[in-house]
Amino acid sequence: MSAVRRLVMRCRLIYAFWRAPRHRTGLSGGSKRNPKHFRRWNCPITLRLEQLPPRGCATFANHYPVDMGPDPARTPTLRDIARAAGVSVPTVSKVLNGRGDVSPATRERVQEATAQIGYRRVPSAAVDAMIAEQLVDLVLPAVGDSWASALIGGVERVAAESALDLVIIMVRKDDTQRRSWVERLVDHRSRGALVAVEQPSAVERRLLDRARVPFVLIDPAGTPDRSAPSVGASNWAGGHDAANLLLDRGHTSLAVIAGDPRSLNSRERAGGFLSGVRERHPNLSVPVVYGGWLMETSARAARNLLTSTARPTAVFACNDNMALGVYAAARSLDLRIPDDLSVIGFDDLVEARLASPPLTTIRQPIAEIGATALRTLLDLRSGHPTSRRLELATELVMRGSVAAAPR
Repeated sequence: MSAVRRLVMRCRLIYAFWRAPRHRTGLSGGSKRNPKHFRRWNCPITLRLEQLPPRGCATFANHYPVDMGPDPARTPTLRDIARAAGVSVPTVSKVLNGRGDVSPATRERVQEATAQIGYRRVPSAAVDAMIAEQLVDLVLPAVGDSWASALIGGVERVAAESALDLVIIMVRKDDTQRRSWVERLVDHRSRGALVAVEQPSAVERRLLDRARVPFVLIDPAGTPDRSAPSVGASNWAGGHDAANLLLDRGHTSLAVIAGDPRSLNSRERAGGFLSGVRERHPNLSVPVVYGGWLMETSARAARNLLTSTARPTAVFACNDNMALGVYAAARSLDLRIPDDLSVIGFDDLVEARLASPPLTTIRQPIAEIGATALRTLLDLRSGHPTSRRLELATELVMRGSVAAAPR
């Protein structure tokens, strides 16, 4: 073949390649081959179009892909969580969106897998803007009395001094459709949270730790986690003061209406009262019943006490709401307070001052507890050492619901 003819053939090849459609090509063992023919000037050219190797695989000269494991730089997905938890992707979506139609065991597995993998939702631009303004979260139970208002007031005061914005997350026990408060904190990248009454589970604690969300417990219902700072009142001392007041007035027929046997606050307040009684009357028996922290259930418990053969002449209720339940039970039985029955509460809510007669109670500094908790959180966030447990002093407030024991 002459030199001219070889040059012409070479030019035809170059031109055909130049005119061929561009395709994403690469090497991968076992990939499908799609022949494409171009016939220009009787010059057949075949292109083998092959898919690139899957991400996370290395391809060697023999074209066999080798799995190198998950890409550490890759963002975790719902499929990763589903694979780790052994469930479907829709089930993972239900758990992350707070749907109630998932069994507790499955929900626990998905939450554990989420924590292990480090999955986080991508926040919206609006939330990003809020983050820039420095947020602090306050997680509160959905209560209907002035306790929450007083606590919020104390937190807001310190937040304003520190140029922080306060976000309030209300927790309703009967609302199973919403995401947990921990998931909401993680999703909007909280810079710190005050958690009142509620306590994170082990899985939730790992989620908070992984997301680097510092938190301080306020008046925790259970025994506080020793690794988490907590702030509350001197509940035991308050109960002890209530016992001494009633004994000083000559009462020896006593009863206690506690909140919940699982509640640390309830146990400490009732325990302080019983200890005060035993110190002065070792053989005196004091019945303890439970009112669930609510006025309605306390009224039923008090009615049972007040209609018993050994009717007490004085009742210590472990919060003001339950003390007002005792008021309601006494009225229904035509018993006069304090002539026939003395009552002491705990908290010093606005409702206690407005009761008739005004309620004698143990005041806990609710607003100052909130303020102290936020100062502790700011210290924690700044890396300063903090106390594991802070208890603020209580105070006996004398009003009109305690009198001398009837003769």
